[in-house]
Formats: sequence, structure tokens, C-alpha cells
Amino acid sequence: MKPLRLIACLLPLWVGCHQLPPAPPITPKPVEAAAHGPAPFLTTPWRLVHRIESQWPGGARAYMLGVVTINPDTGQTACAILTLEGLLLFQAAYDGRQLEVTRALPPFDQPELAERMIEDIRLVFVAPPSPPVAVGRDPANRSTRRYAGPSGMVDVAVEPAPDAFEIRRYDADERLIRRVRLTTCRPPGAAGEARVPCRISLEGLGAAAYRLEMSLVEAAPLP
Repeated sequence: MKPLRLIACLLPLWVGCHQLPPAPPITPKPVEAAAHGPAPFLTTPWRLVHRIESQWPGGARAYMLGVVTINPDTGQTACAILTLEGLLLFQAAYDGRQLEVTRALPPFDQPELAERMIEDIRLVFVAPPSPPVAVGRDPANRSTRRYAGPSGMVDVAVEPAPDAFEIRRYDADERLIRRVRLTTCRPPGAAGEARVPCRISLEGLGAAAYRLEMSLVEAAPLP
């Protein structure tokens, strides 16, 4: 099966629902104890290119390139999805208020897909806008920050391995809908101690479960 046809067959699985695990309790500790703790999110503007391997139920796989440009200060986010041969499949930009899709070849023209992709991108790369509502230890005894918003909660846990994190997103009913495991690295051109997510595993939970494995190909800091 050709890559584009395979993507077309798999992409509708992106939007299902199923029995989902609930949010775990957080054992509190003083908020100030985590004020200067590590975090995986970008702190300055970057353009990042990742190679993406998508995995779906039944063992099917597809391969793509993802390009994101993010300014964490303004909230501006742009993304593009290409085949490995360079065909532009999807392109969109979010200015912090409004989403504009400038290219969406089938099957990337599905309703609400662009919004969900931008949400996933910002979950990985951009810190939640408000301070944490809880800081403590999760059931795995990892240092964890919990953030709350109108559409649910986000937990950010520090893994024991160096520069490793887990991000968990819960819906408004406190059901786990996304799990991200990532490691950060300091690419060439990074100022000071700036780091970016270089290896990312993003898992969508539910009946239409999927996994995206992403590895950094190129990183360029922006002015």
C-alpha cells in the first residue's frame, strides 16, 4: 500500500472514545519546592523538524515528517506534515486566538483534525498558561506538577532518567486521553542551557488508540 493511502486508512482512527483511566491522586508538597524544577517545554522560539513513525492497532505503521514553529511567548504555533519524499500534506498556523489551515490534502481535511493536531503539538512543546494547582508526588513517586484548564487537567512528571519527562492530559471528566513520554536535548545553536524535546512518544488513548514516535532531525532557534 502506498504511504498516502495508508495514512488515509489510518487517520480516521485518530478520533475515537473508549473506557479511559482516571487521573491519579497527587501527594502534596509545597508549591515553592517546584518553582525552579526541570520542565520539558520550550522557553524561546524554535523551528523543529521531527521524523514521525505512527503506529496503529493491528501493527500498521506510516512515516512522515513534522515541522513545527513555536513562539512560547506569543502562543504562535505553525505546523506542516510532509511525506518522506517531501509532498506537503498539511499546513496550519495558530496565532494564539485563531486557527488557519492553508493546506489539507485528504485525509488531513477531516473536520476538527487540525484543531486536535495543534492541541497535541502545544501539549508537547508549550507550557500550560497558568501556574500549577498542585505540586507533589504521583503514585509512581515522581515529582509532578498538575495544571488545570477549562477542558481538563495536565500532569507533568519528572522521570528518574536524565532529561526525561511524562506529560499526561485528562479530559473534563478526569479521564486520561493523552500520554507523552519525551527526553530533551541541547541542539547546536541553543543559547545557554536551552533544551528542546528531541525524542517523543505521544500516545492517544481510547478505542482508536495510536502512538506517534518522533525523533529530532533538525532544530533552529528563531529570533
